[in-house]
Amino acid sequence: MRIIETKIPDIEVENLYENKIDLANKVIQFISPLLDQVYIEKVNNYRNLKKEYLIKKQESLNEKNNLEIIIKDFEKKKKAKKLLDNFTKLFNLKVITLHTKNEIINILNSIDEINSDKIDFYIKESEKIITRRLNNPTSI
Repeated sequence: MRIIETKIPDIEVENLYENKIDLANKVIQFISPLLDQVYIEKVNNYRNLKKEYLIKKQESLNEKNNLEIIIKDFEKKKKAKKLLDNFTKLFNLKVITLHTKNEIINILNSIDEINSDKIDFYIKESEKIITRRLNNPTSI
């Protein structure tokens, strides 16, 4: 096929600007519904993903908090067990006096309410007594 160029325009020259606008409007009318559907789908997908992200983030924060509580509780119980083991050693070494016995009873009664630092203090004190007794059996 041979194309012959002529100086005859396909559209009228005097309405060239209006014809371009009309052509652009027709293209927009044809493509607009397709773009609107895709855009709406993308926006809905984005919103759903954002909701899922927020829900999972909240769930992970809740799980993290629960795990931290469980770990703190476990550490405290581990320290309480060590303290009880030290008290057992003290009883076996027969180092317990009446005053110490009453103090141990008070500690054992309130061991769940005692904070972790206080338990650490009691562990260190009981270990000091045990090492003193084992190093020098005649003292105390």
